[in-house]
Amino acid sequence: MNRSRIFLTWVLSGVLLSGLSWGELTKEEVKTIKSRAEVMKPVIEKAEQGKFDAKMAQQIGDFYEEQKEFDKSWYWYQKAIELGSVDAKVEYAEILMHGLGQEQDMALGLKVMEEALNEGSAAAYGFKGMLYSFGHGVEKDVAKGRSLMLESIKRGNVDAMRAYGRFLMYRVYDEVEEAAEDEAVVYLKMAHDGGDRKAAYYLGYCYEYEIGGAEQDVEKVLYWYEVAAKNGSAEALYSLALIGLKQKGYTESTEESVEEMMLQKSAALEHTESLYELGCLYVDGTVRKVDGEKAKKWLFMAGKKGHELAYGKLAWMYQEGVGAEKDMVKAIEFYKKSARQGDLNAQVILRDEGISWEEGE
Repeated sequence: MNRSRIFLTWVLSGVLLSGLSWGELTKEEVKTIKSRAEVMKPVIEKAEQGKFDAKMAQQIGDFYEEQKEFDKSWYWYQKAIELGSVDAKVEYAEILMHGLGQEQDMALGLKVMEEALNEGSAAAYGFKGMLYSFGHGVEKDVAKGRSLMLESIKRGNVDAMRAYGRFLMYRVYDEVEEAAEDEAVVYLKMAHDGGDRKAAYYLGYCYEYEIGGAEQDVEKVLYWYEVAAKNGSAEALYSLALIGLKQKGYTESTEESVEEMMLQKSAALEHTESLYELGCLYVDGTVRKVDGEKAKKWLFMAGKKGHELAYGKLAWMYQEGVGAEKDMVKAIEFYKKSARQGDLNAQVILRDEGISWEEGE
């Protein structure tokens, strides 16, 4: 997603500029936004002192799974299972089926999931519903998948509420006559009201792009993105930053803007687009004087995380001597990196010079 986003074009057409305040987060509010790691730190410290129950152990397991620290997530899921958590068995099943930090074992994963299902786990219904919806480890059956998802929701599983809302957004159940894409917002709101911290971002997205039963509504877009941002959503912080920059204009300033702060907060959460956007701001001189060192730092980080244009932007800096000394050796090096990540412009530049971008050449 970039500066040409549908909503931002809509913003510039005059909807926000007609006098409606976009209700931005203040700098003080942005400073207080905590990452998931910061929120979980005291919980983990308490648990490491032996003060935890099954719910806390599973919460820690979920956190480490999000962080892709699968050995730690498996350790805490085991603790949760030992303390009687049936839902933790579902997470164990997922680890086995996807081979996350453990040897993949689809058969054992399905067996463990069925055990959890027989023990009444709401999460097991949702997980099995996802398997059938996409045909992972089982024959694809979207009608059966949808039915299982709805059973999980009926049993109060907020993860299933959010997942089902997203599946409706992306039209996973279009071939099921009873499924209604315009009910996505209903289920996402249900998940949010049930305590799900991720649903708010998708609600904002629905109102931004007029999908899932939502009509374009500036105030609702901003409201839900701000709710998500305050919960540490990197995607929401990025979206709000771009909206603010587009409305206010990319004007050079000596003072750090709230939008720049939001991008930095999002970048600290390793949001790839935010890393790239920050690099562009510093090299283009749009909100700051050109700062080559900062631009190179953010663009390199974005490229390392796979952004297909970031290394190409770095290459251009070295080629043109913008924010960096001219250095064609480095320019070609970064054009090659960018080309390997799918940057068509970099591929054209190298092809015109008769330079291959394949590894080892």
